[in-house]
Order: sequence, then C-alpha cells, then structure tokens
Amino acid sequence: SKFRSELNKFIAAIDKTQTHYICCIRPNGESKPLAVGQKETLMQLRAIGAVAATKLNKESYPQNMSTCDFLKRYGFLYFEDIKDIDRMDPSAVKEGAEYVLHQLLPKENINGVEVFPWSIGETKIFFRSGVLERIEIMIDEFIQESASRLQSWVRMRKVRREFVIYRNHVVLAQALFRARVERRRYWNVITVIQRIQSNFRRCIAMNKARRLLRHRAATKIASQWRVYSCSRVFSRKVNAAKQIQKAYRFGKNKNSLLTHMVEVVEAARRDRRRADVRQKIHRATAFNPMDESDVIGDIESV
Repeated sequence: SKFRSELNKFIAAIDKTQTHYICCIRPNGESKPLAVGQKETLMQLRAIGAVAATKLNKESYPQNMSTCDFLKRYGFLYFEDIKDIDRMDPSAVKEGAEYVLHQLLPKENINGVEVFPWSIGETKIFFRSGVLERIEIMIDEFIQESASRLQSWVRMRKVRREFVIYRNHVVLAQALFRARVERRRYWNVITVIQRIQSNFRRCIAMNKARRLLRHRAATKIASQWRVYSCSRVFSRKVNAAKQIQKAYRFGKNKNSLLTHMVEVVEAARRDRRRADVRQKIHRATAFNPMDESDVIGDIESV
C-alpha cells in the first residue's frame, strides 16, 4: 500500500544517516537560568556513563582513517610526487603511510610508557584522541611557513630586480663619471705635451733665427765693407783721372805727365794692394778690431 511504501522510504533514508543520541543534563534543581550545580551535574554525567566513556575514549583510538586517504592528505609533506594512489599496491601505500606517521608523530610518554599515538592496520590507521587535530595544526603551520617563504621569495625577487636595476644605473653613472675624469685627464696630458712640443719647436726656431740673424749681420757687414773698399778705390781712380786731365789741360810736358802717371799708377797699385791686405787682415782678425788697427798701422808705417 501507499503507507507501507512511504514507510520503507523513510526507513531507508534513516539508514543512510548516522544516528546521534542527545542526553539533556539538568544544571540545577531550582530551574534557575545561568546557574550550574557542580555536584548535581557531575552525578548526572556519571549516571549516564559520560565520564567513563570519556576516559575510555582517551585511552583508546577513537579516530580512524584509511591509509589511502591519509597518504593523499598528508603525503605531500614528505613525498614530492604522489599520483594514482588508488592504483598502488596496498603494501606500498601502507609503507608510505607508516613512514609519514613516523615522521609526523613520534613516540609519546603515556602513563610512563613510550608508545606511538597511533596504530596502523592493513587498510586503516587509528589515532588517539586529539592526534588528528595536532596533525591539522602542523599542516596549517607548514602551509603558513610555506606561504611566508613564498611571499619572502617573491618580495626578495622584486627587491632583487629593483636592486639590480639600481646597481646597473649606479655602475653606468660611475662609468660615465670615470670616463669623463679620464677624458679630462687625457686632454690635460695632451695639452701639456702640446705645450712642451710648441716650446721646444719655438726654442729650435729661435736658435735658427738667431743663427740666421748672425749670418745676415756678418753678410751685411762684409757687403758694406766691400762697398766701402770699392768706393774708395773708385774715388782714388777718379781723383787720379782728374789730376791727369788737369795736368793735360794745363799743358805739362810729356815727361812730367808720364812720371806723374807712373806715380799715380804706382799709388793705385799700392792702394789696391793695401786694400787687399786690409781685407785679408780683416778676415783674419774678425773678432779683434784692435789688433786689426795695430797691424794696419804697422804696415802703413813700413
């Protein structure tokens, strides 16, 4: 009938759920709000067996988890690559879960005995009360530490990139400054070298000019002396010609004229010889004029 089918559906729905029992505790016998009687409450808890159940739960393994689920959830802490755990051999899954348990939960002192806070079977792991909460806290701490490391690495990467850019700019600025200093020093050295070269060339030119001036002065003095000597000889010849013309015009006799001409010729020859001697003496005594005059005087006296 319809009622039976609905009842069967209701029972099937109840079977799919987990049954929980709620036991109400009366806090006080006076029914006052916000008032708890410790004795009455403790008596009720002992009467329903809650204290004994709590002690038993603490001493036993109330929590359990399959080895596959445990390795899927906590295996990443010690294994880098965990894939297809469902396809792995159960013995390999058990060994991996046991290795993770030994690393996470070492032995503890319980009632003076060193025991593990867990026990592992073929396909399941049993934990003491509060052990899974401790594991979750460890996972949270690990995740927080990993996140902090990741954040520090990202910040370090960002700061490092900025530092490298700043360092490159500083190195470039230093290189440009050093290049400018070296360029300025180089041009200073070039300027000093050019000044030294110009001074050296100027000294050479001045020495050459002095030599040319001395040579020109000597040449000019020699030319002036030659002009003077030639003009003196010429004037003497002119005077002799005038005297000859004068003697001829006044009608002197032939002998006197010849005698006078011979004397003039001899005087001209003597003057020429004297001029040659003076020129030679001047060349020989070019650096001592006093000696030249003395020599000429001695020759004229002779």
